[in-house]
Amino acid sequence: MQVTDKLTKALTEAKYLNADNVSRYRCIMRIFFENYEKLRYWLYQEEVYAQMVQDPFFAEYKLEQCQQDLAMLVEWKNLNTIQDTRKVSSIEEFKNKKFRYQMSEYSVEIERLVLRLENLFIEGASLEPTLLERIRINISRFPQMADEDLNKVYTWWNDLNNDFVRLNQNYQDYIRDLNSVKAEEMMHTKEFLVFKDRLVEYLRNFIKGLQRNVGVIEEDLRTLEDGNKQQVFEKIVQYEMLIPRMDVEVSRELLEEKTKGRFQSIYEWFVSSNGEENEAGKLLDATNEIIRRITRYAAQLSEKNAFGANRREEYRKVAELFLKCEDVQQAHRMSAMVFGLEKPYHLKGDLVRETDSMNQSVYEERPFEVTLKPRVRTYREKSSRSAIREAAEEKQRTRQQMIKKQKEEYAFLCILLMFLEEKDTQEQFILSQLTEYISANMPGESIDWTVYTSRRRLIKVLRYAVTQGIVSITDGADDAFMEDAAGEVLYENTGASRYFMRNFSKDITDYGSPKDFLESDWFAMDEDRGIARRHRVYKRLLFAPGMYRRDGSEEDFEYLKYYGHRLTEDLEQNFDCHVHIHRGSAYVMLQDDCRMGNTFPGNNVLSDIILLCLAELRKRIEQKEWNIQKNEIGIVDTVSFEQMIRSVRQKYGQGFSKNYREMPDSEFLSTVMAAMELWMFIKWDKASHQVEIYPAAGKLQGTYPKDFAGGRENE
Repeated sequence: MQVTDKLTKALTEAKYLNADNVSRYRCIMRIFFENYEKLRYWLYQEEVYAQMVQDPFFAEYKLEQCQQDLAMLVEWKNLNTIQDTRKVSSIEEFKNKKFRYQMSEYSVEIERLVLRLENLFIEGASLEPTLLERIRINISRFPQMADEDLNKVYTWWNDLNNDFVRLNQNYQDYIRDLNSVKAEEMMHTKEFLVFKDRLVEYLRNFIKGLQRNVGVIEEDLRTLEDGNKQQVFEKIVQYEMLIPRMDVEVSRELLEEKTKGRFQSIYEWFVSSNGEENEAGKLLDATNEIIRRITRYAAQLSEKNAFGANRREEYRKVAELFLKCEDVQQAHRMSAMVFGLEKPYHLKGDLVRETDSMNQSVYEERPFEVTLKPRVRTYREKSSRSAIREAAEEKQRTRQQMIKKQKEEYAFLCILLMFLEEKDTQEQFILSQLTEYISANMPGESIDWTVYTSRRRLIKVLRYAVTQGIVSITDGADDAFMEDAAGEVLYENTGASRYFMRNFSKDITDYGSPKDFLESDWFAMDEDRGIARRHRVYKRLLFAPGMYRRDGSEEDFEYLKYYGHRLTEDLEQNFDCHVHIHRGSAYVMLQDDCRMGNTFPGNNVLSDIILLCLAELRKRIEQKEWNIQKNEIGIVDTVSFEQMIRSVRQKYGQGFSKNYREMPDSEFLSTVMAAMELWMFIKWDKASHQVEIYPAAGKLQGTYPKDFAGGRENE
């Protein structure tokens, strides 16, 4: 025997087996292990408590006791814990630190020992396609075992069970390792890029083994005859009964139950039943998801390293250069080069396409139809003359307020982007965390948050970030911080900050003054670089109602053709939206819970009017009165377009609010057309007296309820 540190150290992980309140501890650990076997590695306190009180034995069990028990198991290293800040809805919840719990490796092995699992393999976890091959071969031999002698049958049975146990345990351990905190941290390091290809190839080989063998195994198990199974089970039991046992007495009934139970475990692992997915299918899904995650992380790492400079250092450098600007105007010019973005405008609607074809025109698919509420007395709501125009005015006011302030506000924006670089999409943070970060990273003099003007400038930057869809407010009011430095606000990172500032093809960290930016000759050259193009495409989708083939470079739209599925997966995973890519246009259609700037339709009369106009517009296109070109763009003369709007007013005007019913004809036409142009439904060329109809016009339309005629019939 060799005495080592491992041999002599105390195993605190085993304390729960004989400590006070052992019944509670063991039951909690059993809950974690059962969920672990189902690939649920993380549990909340509430989930553990809910499963405990399901048993009458714990009828008097309290949530406070559960919290204490979990804390003790964490102290004994049976559970790992991580704070979860993603699902909180208030500042108090954030500060109360909601935790998730995961079994430690030691605890998994201890539970297996307690459960007397057979043939515990302590070697490193792995995914072995050869195990599936052997299981398939042994399952195929099942029928012939009915005619073999007892020794041969029992050897075959042991081989089958040993391979199955090994497969089950190893895949659980390997998938757990790939979902661990350690693996998550490794996937965010540069070293992971070297390892990534081997890992993906390994996982794909295992998937091929699954696909090659599982279907055959499932078919063989389904077609086994009950009589044949019973004969084989009987031989296994006979052999077991012949084994001399001095320390324990077993009954035939117990052996039959054990044998049938083992077979049922194998059967359920490979065969789906009652509409539920089998374990093999779950393993396939889990493995594919890991490959997607690995690929996504690798792409992000490559992107971060593509230009050699660390992204956070770029933000820091840009903030420093903003502070060196000679005046606000120079800061504005530099901002235009670095950001160049306006407030995002997006279409809204729960419209799921019936096809993923990128060659389909907008007008070949059904639009998202909105049922409108007539703005008559029974439906009357407080409404302004032109809500969309008001939104535009508010946007302009916000921007004017920002650019009038001192150049430090630009630096605040850069440090905010730097702060968000370290946050995941939908990750939350409180304002005090941001102020501490700004104080630690702001170039130049330190920031005194007790000074009202400093707090006011930060809040204006944050409000701008909210309007741009970079962050959203979950709880609290920013006015509280302006009044008092102790005021808190709970924010959520939307993920849009990644695409807010452009990528640079040169290392900007050596720039010494804003003039180095303003005199750079690489901005135009940078436009056609691969990653720059990708970011430009993302920006056009995230910060505009639609992206059209005819606008910008043709190569941008070709990017969607080749990488559209990846882009769609990325955006739909990070935002509550649907991505629609058509022959000549593409859209991010936001859902109700997605908060990114202004959305159409809004709850106002002008939105209703536009939706009614879009319905009439689409009708004329479908009836071939107006023609649409191959790029999904239509051109009509201004007179015809204005006549279409007049017809909508005449037909449905009684449902409009009073100010729109009584508005002079010329003002009504200009108001509606200006709003349609703002939302990129049309482009109005007053000089040529023509209106270009953009593809977005075919995505939505509105109708009044069938019992409301809307026009003179209601007068």
